[in-house]
Amino acid sequence: MIEQPDSNSAKPLYKQLEAALKEAIARGEYKPGQQIPTENELSARWQVSRVTVRKALDALTRENLLTRVSGKGTFVSSEKFQRSMTGIMSFSELCQSPGTSPGVTHHQICF
Repeated sequence: MIEQPDSNSAKPLYKQLEAALKEAIARGEYKPGQQIPTENELSARWQVSRVTVRKALDALTRENLLTRVSGKGTFVSSEKFQRSMTGIMSFSELCQSPGTSPGVTHHQICF
């Protein structure tokens, strides 16, 4: 759970909220693709203005940690597929590497 802000801290409230949300995402409290609480909910929970919440969410959106969908809400961005080009991996190793999930997708196009 996101901890309460420290109004006596030299760190601005929006930076505290930004750090707390980053930590919550890193801990898996909010998973990729999951909607985070609304600006109003975060504002009430943190007892700060929506402007402060929006500033924190804007910063996390610029870092590609969050994605905003107009009329729907703010979501944790999907994990990016990143691989090192320094080593050679077999197809089996690639399929079993962290951040991947095995499976088969079937697409059918009908006219």
